[in-house]
Parts: sequence; structure tokens; C-alpha cells
Amino acid sequence: MKKTIILAILFILLVSCAQNENLDNYQTYDGADFSISYPSNWEFSIMEGGVFAFSSPQENTDDAFIENLNVFAFELSQGATLNDAINEGLVQLQQFLPEFNLISNKETTYLGMPAKELNYEAKAGESTLKFYQLATVKNNKLFTLTYVAEAQKYNNYLKQFEKMINSFKIK
Repeated sequence: MKKTIILAILFILLVSCAQNENLDNYQTYDGADFSISYPSNWEFSIMEGGVFAFSSPQENTDDAFIENLNVFAFELSQGATLNDAINEGLVQLQQFLPEFNLISNKETTYLGMPAKELNYEAKAGESTLKFYQLATVKNNKLFTLTYVAEAQKYNNYLKQFEKMINSFKIK
């Protein structure tokens, strides 16, 4: 699980911008564990360790960070809980993200299941990144959806992100 978290953190830092588009122009990824709709002009990729990345288009040639939504789906260790996974993830984030700042960590419900909702910020080079993370467990598998954007552009893709979160279905 640590390797997956580290890979996800590195991907988030390497990939990540803002551009308006028609909210009706979506396509669906339908995989073995989950399905999700995403804007048709976003790039989709599957990474090592069960990380699925949906990346916005580059705004212009000066755009250094591409806003994205990542979905992590992986088996928890035997007996591990959602809180265990979140706490371990927070330790990893504090170690690997410069100037990590946890803004909120609260319990919620997502898809009718107990969930955790986190908001945090961190530095990536000169930029401050803002993260929204939603996590839940079904059948001992952790599903984590993470939206990341430059802090000043965070609201630019919020409607698309919300539509993606609302379309997410666990199988």
C-alpha cells in the first residue's frame, strides 16, 4: 500500500490546469471495480498499482500543472479499516509533500457507505496545490478519489470534478 501511495503522490506532482467545457460532453470509464464519467477532452491513463488518472487539457504552453482526478482502488491489509488507511496515507503525505497542510479530515457518507473527506494543501515547486480527497471501503477494497489543482485554479474545474464524483459507481 505504501508503494501505491508514493506512486500516486509522485503522479499527482508530475501531472496536473483549467479550461471550461460543456458539462454534457462526457464519456465513461467502465472497469472491473468501478465506473466513472469524465470530460471527453480529458486524458485518461491507468498507472501501476491501481491508480486511474483523469487529467484536464493543458491550458497553454506556460501551463506547468495539469489539474486532475485520480482514483486509487486497492486491497486493504487483513483487518485494516478505512481510518487505518487514511492515517497511514496522512503519514506518507506529510513525509513526501513539502509544506503539507491538512485543512480538514472529517467523516461522511459516500455511496451509502462510511467515508472520509480530506482537504489539504502542499507545495510543488513554486506552486501551492490544493487537494480534495474522498475515500471509502467496500469488500475490503479502498477506493480513493483525489482532485488536485493549483490553489488559485481550484474552482475552475470544480463543476467537472463534482460531476465525476457523482457519477462514480463501485461494482
